[in-house]
Amino acid sequence: EHGYAALCPAPPRRAVASVRSVHNALEKHRYGGVRGERRGRGWLEEQELRARRAKDRLRDRQQSLQRRLESLLLPADGERARADSLDSSQLSEPSEEEDAEVEVDGVVFSGDLLPSFGTGREHSYSSPHSPAS
Repeated sequence: EHGYAALCPAPPRRAVASVRSVHNALEKHRYGGVRGERRGRGWLEEQELRARRAKDRLRDRQQSLQRRLESLLLPADGERARADSLDSSQLSEPSEEEDAEVEVDGVVFSGDLLPSFGTGREHSYSSPHSPAS
């Protein structure tokens, strides 16, 4: 009788051997087979080489973009680089009737302060110029 407290029959010796052969087959598959097809050392080295080349390409691209950004940020021929990047509507100076505002580093100067500065042709842009000209 097989009641609640009955012991299970012992497995035959053949079952242990078949479990071991399944284990061996799984391990062989896990480590890439006998020849080391896909996951052997050669495959891993190839993947590492591909990754290294991809990193080198990305590093070169980043350096190229950094140089391009720096060249775009540096003014070439004074205000010409800035004027080239603006559309023509922003290049015209405001007329005297318009209320002009200029923003420098986040500080807004209204039109009443602007006449005290020259055009910058005879002086630097930051030096005050007398309104008598």
